[in-house]
Amino acid sequence: MHPKPNQTIVFDHVVTNTGGKFNSKTGVFTCPIQGVYAFSWTVYCSNGGYLISELVVNSRSVGDMLCSGQGDDNIRHTSSVAVVELNEGDRVYVRTHPIAVLNGVLWSGPIYLSSFSGWTIF
Repeated sequence: MHPKPNQTIVFDHVVTNTGGKFNSKTGVFTCPIQGVYAFSWTVYCSNGGYLISELVVNSRSVGDMLCSGQGDDNIRHTSSVAVVELNEGDRVYVRTHPIAVLNGVLWSGPIYLSSFSGWTIF
């Protein structure tokens, strides 16, 4: 995908979705119960390209990362983790940075698998 600023990244290949609270059509996880959660996301970007992604709770950014393939001859990836306290009904998703300039392609496929995961800590 060629992402634009402030675009939700939709992770549509679901491996595990216990409780069914992740929507693979929108890319949004809806918190079922109040608690502390950990989220991890990995994105692959094209060689020569870069993008900034962020983990969002409702409309608030709680973590971000830069994936840069600049100066490289191959696709690059970056991962990040954020631990957040959520309330029932909070919505969590990954998006591209709302104002950062993006250059390149976000990759995901059998070999380069961009991913999003989360789990309850307590």
